[in-house]
Amino acid sequence: FSGFDYSSTRTALGEVVGQGGGDLRPSIEALEVILKQALELSRPVHYLDAAIQCLQCMYTYGDASGACAKTMVGYFPSARFQKAFKHYLNEMNDVKSFLLSQHAQASDRHIGVRYRLNDFIGRSVRYHLRELINTIPEHVVDFNVDECEERWGRAVDDRSTSSILNFSLEKIYELMMYQPKIFDFGAQILPDFFMSEASHHVHSMSAEGLKNINKSTYEHLVSDIMEARSFLFGARACKFVLDLLQSPGVEEHIHAQGGWAPVEAITSTFYNLNLHEGSENEHFVQLREVRDLTFTLEDVNQKLEQKVEHCEFCIRRLRRKFNIKTSRRSLAHNLKLHLAGEKGEHFPIVVAMQ
Repeated sequence: FSGFDYSSTRTALGEVVGQGGGDLRPSIEALEVILKQALELSRPVHYLDAAIQCLQCMYTYGDASGACAKTMVGYFPSARFQKAFKHYLNEMNDVKSFLLSQHAQASDRHIGVRYRLNDFIGRSVRYHLRELINTIPEHVVDFNVDECEERWGRAVDDRSTSSILNFSLEKIYELMMYQPKIFDFGAQILPDFFMSEASHHVHSMSAEGLKNINKSTYEHLVSDIMEARSFLFGARACKFVLDLLQSPGVEEHIHAQGGWAPVEAITSTFYNLNLHEGSENEHFVQLREVRDLTFTLEDVNQKLEQKVEHCEFCIRRLRRKFNIKTSRRSLAHNLKLHLAGEKGEHFPIVVAMQ
């Protein structure tokens, strides 16, 4: 208790200048041991209930803090014990929740083993991505941002490539959840887009008809557009990550920096303990086997090439169709905004320099 001060870890500085958040693997491994040992107990809930009841009594019985303080050599404030009782009471309750339902999400009150593990894993993975990716020399790989200057121009200028990779992994994971069959190896059943009657009928409408488009047609068109945009965003993310990982010189650079092993170990812990479900870091589980991820993206990218071209053609065609003057309050104007939004959903083109 004398060392209890809420600071069991310190965030180390990264080697990349100006970027903090270090490798928290020692802390991650320590917290991992807690959950694994709890799982190995013969009657875990029974033991945890006993500990929780004991801590609850000590926390609510005011004299307990004072009694503990008197056992310390020299002066020691009893208030510190009161805080410690409350802290470990929350910790034990969180471990118990984990045992009762490993698919339950961690506390959103920023307390508990699982919350800290999620936080440490997210920070540690981002640290390693910065060390591996942001240090790639310009003579190895560069990026063309002609189609995405507004979104990614600053990141490319700053060589913050890991932020683009992080966002790409999020979009790939979203596509994986939305269209899981796309990621089945060798599967040829792909989703269709712009198949509604509204998407077919709109091309025969006059300019006046487009300006006065009814709500039902509008809603069907928006649904088709948003579905296609979501698919395109994920498909483009797949291509960006694949092109980056397979670019000549990148693999050699990553190996020289220590390789993917630390990231794979951390994200495997995340996955094996079911801590990823519902987490804002959930997309990092794709990195638990980077080689497998590359193989998967090769298959996906090859399958989706024609489907991507078709979706982009349909959106361009609709954009030309709605290239008319409309009232800002009209449904047609809102539809134009949905179509324009797709222009900002591109990724940099990876340019191999070797």
